[in-house]
Amino acid sequence: MKRVITFSIATLALCSLLRPAGPAVAQSAAPNTLSDAEKAAGWRLLFDGRTTAGWRGFGRETVVGWEVTGGELVALGQGGDHANDIVTVDEYQNFELVLDWKISPQANSGIFYNVVEKGFDRIYAGAPEYQLIDDHGWPEKLEDWQKSGANYAMHPPSTVVSKPVGEWNTTRIVVDNGKVEHWLNGVKVVAYELWTPAWEKLKNEGKWKDFPGYGTGRKGYIGLQDHGNKVYFRNIKIRVMQAPAPAGPRPPGEDWVQLFNGKDFTGWNKIGQEDWQVVDGVIVGKAASKAYGYLETVKDYKDFELHLRFKCVGTGNSGVYFHTRFAPGTVDVSQGAQFEIDCNVTRHTAGIYGFGKGWIVWPAPENEAVVRQNDWNDMLCIVRGNRYISRLNGVPMVDFTDPHAPFLDGTIALQLHSGGEGHMQFKDIWIRDLSRR
Repeated sequence: MKRVITFSIATLALCSLLRPAGPAVAQSAAPNTLSDAEKAAGWRLLFDGRTTAGWRGFGRETVVGWEVTGGELVALGQGGDHANDIVTVDEYQNFELVLDWKISPQANSGIFYNVVEKGFDRIYAGAPEYQLIDDHGWPEKLEDWQKSGANYAMHPPSTVVSKPVGEWNTTRIVVDNGKVEHWLNGVKVVAYELWTPAWEKLKNEGKWKDFPGYGTGRKGYIGLQDHGNKVYFRNIKIRVMQAPAPAGPRPPGEDWVQLFNGKDFTGWNKIGQEDWQVVDGVIVGKAASKAYGYLETVKDYKDFELHLRFKCVGTGNSGVYFHTRFAPGTVDVSQGAQFEIDCNVTRHTAGIYGFGKGWIVWPAPENEAVVRQNDWNDMLCIVRGNRYISRLNGVPMVDFTDPHAPFLDGTIALQLHSGGEGHMQFKDIWIRDLSRR
């Protein structure tokens, strides 16, 4: 017996209202624009709808094999083997990314994140990929981990919700301190956590077992793939989520003394003509003459543990000097070395430079990306005689014994490097004197 079921318009409307929905995805009134609400929430466009500004080729400065037409960023499918993959000019660590895409028949593409270029000749060898593919018209059987929304070759989507060829899909990717979510058309299809034992096991047993650098970037560029097929993108927007600073202004343990009181420069001397101020409990050092400038402790220290937080603003770099002396009346460092501070990745933050030798020791390359741009960083500097140890945002960076260390005591100094356009910020500076132990 056939049963005929009818629905009224009111019933259909009610069903629509009761259907579970995914999180609200940022929407603007017109393609490739931001609403006032989106701007207020911190969203910014990665594609202006007219040009490829803000993008470049992976491993090069120009964009090849892409065009902008009708407000769409189009991979022309001429690259093959990823030769024309593109990446953002800027790097990102914790973010929410939203974009629309549609695909041509039997096409294959992807969205990469935490893209690192140094040491990689192809984008996929190092970066996780949000898979895009023609699920409905692919000529061969697809593995689950190949379907749209997958973390390619790692985590399959929970369901297939991609639309047919020629229709727009909306992707949302959330990366938050290693926790990752893939959303497709309002449905969360993948959730996983980077760098856990489970993730490492999956990596080492699958496609990426012969790619030791895969997924090791702690931050990086956003990438779009040209896999030899036409693919279309629009409404590419991102919202950066600030990484939380480590909890608590005082380090754990005993015998810590506040080196900066949060109010003024008691216990410190200014060296040079640069502008040092205390603003809302933060030391702000600004480039004034673009010469070297320092903020030096009044006291000398021999063996110590120093904890501080720093933020890089603008293009300048900095450092935490130790065992320091200045030539009288100058900004010339006559003795001392520094724990480097430079918030550009691969600039060896928390490595050791100085004593007239140049670079003494760099951090391990795989740890370079732990530095946070445009956010607070937590650094621990330990000096025990000629042994130098550092940790950055909880990650061990260097542990080096210098057999030729020329100096074993002196002041501590915060640096403003010459030529910088921006400024440095410091707070929560604590010291534990180990010389008395």
